[in-house]
Amino acid sequence: MKNIIFHFFTVACLLGHGKSLELQDEVEMSINGSTSNENLANRIQEFYYAKNATERNQWSCNICRLVANKGISLQQLGGDKKQICKFASDMCDLFLPNDALQCNRYVDNLIDSWMYIVENKPEIKAESVCRIRMQDKNCFPDSEVNWEINIPKGESRALSTAANNKVQYKVLHLTDIHYDPLYKVGANAVCKDVLCCESISGTPNAPNEAAGYWGDYHVCDMPWYSIDDLMEQLSQHNFSWVYLTGDLIGHQIAATSPRINSDIIKKISQKLRDTLKNVPVYPILGNHEPNPVDAFSPEIVTKSTVSTQWLLNVVAEEWAYWLGPDAKTTIRKGGYYSTVIRPGLRVIALNSNVCFTNNIWLFYEEGDVFGQLQWLANTLLEAERRNEAVHILAHVPAGEPTCLKKWNHGYRQIINRFHNTITAQFNGHTHADGLKIFYDSKKQNEVINVAFNGGSFTTFVGNNPNYKIYDIEGRHGHVSNYKVWMYDLSEANKSGKKPKWFQLYSFRETFQIDKLNQEGFHELVKKLGSNKQMLETYRRFRSRNGTASLTRCDVNCLRSLYCEITQTEHEESAQCGQWFKIQ
Repeated sequence: MKNIIFHFFTVACLLGHGKSLELQDEVEMSINGSTSNENLANRIQEFYYAKNATERNQWSCNICRLVANKGISLQQLGGDKKQICKFASDMCDLFLPNDALQCNRYVDNLIDSWMYIVENKPEIKAESVCRIRMQDKNCFPDSEVNWEINIPKGESRALSTAANNKVQYKVLHLTDIHYDPLYKVGANAVCKDVLCCESISGTPNAPNEAAGYWGDYHVCDMPWYSIDDLMEQLSQHNFSWVYLTGDLIGHQIAATSPRINSDIIKKISQKLRDTLKNVPVYPILGNHEPNPVDAFSPEIVTKSTVSTQWLLNVVAEEWAYWLGPDAKTTIRKGGYYSTVIRPGLRVIALNSNVCFTNNIWLFYEEGDVFGQLQWLANTLLEAERRNEAVHILAHVPAGEPTCLKKWNHGYRQIINRFHNTITAQFNGHTHADGLKIFYDSKKQNEVINVAFNGGSFTTFVGNNPNYKIYDIEGRHGHVSNYKVWMYDLSEANKSGKKPKWFQLYSFRETFQIDKLNQEGFHELVKKLGSNKQMLETYRRFRSRNGTASLTRCDVNCLRSLYCEITQTEHEESAQCGQWFKIQ
């Protein structure tokens, strides 16, 4: 996903190792405001892209620390908002000259939160800031943060099948709608802003750079009439219930506010109620729902200009239509809840956005935000005692490079402890149709759990719109199959008619898996590691045959894709190294 985030330190991540001390000195002087050079930005990029990954990471971390230190000290020494914004803008121009407009959008969006954090956490350190925001570069040790989840001891008990009737459910998984109120047919789809295809995007330079009617494969989200068409399509199915895994709001942060976001949440929620009537919907928050984007402030932050409590209050009321009043307490606390779907089956809906390293409030409070993971462990223990199965919903999946390592590790330990109670997980966020297959941390050949990603309705970027329908079997909610529905955006835009929705594939048939159980997924992992054609199919289906699948993918690319499937923490999985055999 296109994600050039502000934070003073992040805009520096394109700095590479210069040829000489002279360049390094110039960069440091420029950061400190004692010199400027029009050609410096281009020279930085040239040197950066000439270096290997290790060198890039090392210098990115070093420069991040310089920029973060300057950003912190500038405010602590009395700099006002205007001065800090000017410094951040200069850093955008220096390190992201080709994306300065996007960078400055994030400056405007997050500046108030940043200033509150620095003002109210005087002990904040540049090393901590860079360790969190750039954790994929392994900038600084994370040992300084020591927090543990009190996970109940014991082995995960197998669910009793005494009352496991063979009832069948059809469950809709809808995710990442990303509605854009500013979408305009014919607008520039190749702009330099955070989002294109908008009334503010300008005029395209060529016909193939103009926004299509039903959506666009470029950096664009979805118009309302496309959502109308989606709802009309959904009304033709009979669903038992729905999982809505976040991100109703578009990517254009310059056109968001608490009021605008609230209105969109209410508008889409009402559309779902009108379309699906009495079908229960189990929603969760995405990282784009808050304003500022990605920001989920801790409970102790009450200042109205930076607190995201407004969002929790809005969804507590909107979701009560489906969930009832009992879920409001934890929703207002942190955007999470638990409720029984059917006798024997419970849903636990998380706000995993608090692990997202773009969440600026992690600089302020890095522990178990909202006490959510401890609540998860406690809730799973109670479900285990009642012989209830659990489905977990989470927007940001475990194993994502942008999920905070310590949060991810705590979550992974909880899955390991309660893996028999948890019969499935459902994610969004990546816009990619795919899987996360969890192996036992001590037994490399034993699958213990699976998370399914719903893909996205938005086309952002290079995707065809989709939704998933799961076949759920028995009172404990085992997934026996799923089917993906989509339409070809290019064809829809050319035809001038309503999109032609169709079933792209059936999971069991396409990937030749007999049963979606532990043994079946283990065999699938081994099969994908040795069957290049099947892995290529998996890759194409991630974008639903969108333009993102047309890029060349060599053996290293395929290996990286394969490794993602079993990487549920930040370290590379043992299964990846053991079973990838494609040459």
